[in-house]
Amino acid sequence: SGSEHFFHLVQKDSSTSSIEVEDGSFEDPTGIAGDWAFCHAGWNPTPSSQYALLHNFPNFHLSTADDLAWAALMRAGNIAEISQDLATTVNSGDTLTVSFSVASALTGGEPGNTAGSGTLDATLMVGAVPYTLTVNTAALAVDTWTSYTNTVTISDTGNLSLEFTITSGVMWLDNISDVKREE
Repeated sequence: SGSEHFFHLVQKDSSTSSIEVEDGSFEDPTGIAGDWAFCHAGWNPTPSSQYALLHNFPNFHLSTADDLAWAALMRAGNIAEISQDLATTVNSGDTLTVSFSVASALTGGEPGNTAGSGTLDATLMVGAVPYTLTVNTAALAVDTWTSYTNTVTISDTGNLSLEFTITSGVMWLDNISDVKREE
């Protein structure tokens, strides 16, 4: 006689949504003066400097932005930290994903102050709890954009914000995606 096998497949329904990151490519700057500008009002840069965003990349900074025209200079005197309140409550068990690109500038710079590499923390902040990916650009070729993704399954419930903090050196930041949320 044959044996019968029974199984029960349990499928969890999940939904995926997108949480908007306002001006994630820095293409809507304010206070434009020449090739430099302030960040869009949706971003909270510290410090707030007119030398935060650059476009029309003269060949002594970078060859180009990662996408479109503008990129953010992450450096203590320009933008040491940039954050955005995403005004969305996320829940324990959600999986959150954000992508972004960083680059080390051409060596030489003008007068060399944008050249080099550094370390950056990319943080999905849930309430007061950080979920951080640390990026070190020391091994990257200069004048080359590299994409990174921070994907985390969170264990807290709270308001979601996004933060990028330069912890050493200097680098350029661009092309920040909306946050993908899987519930």
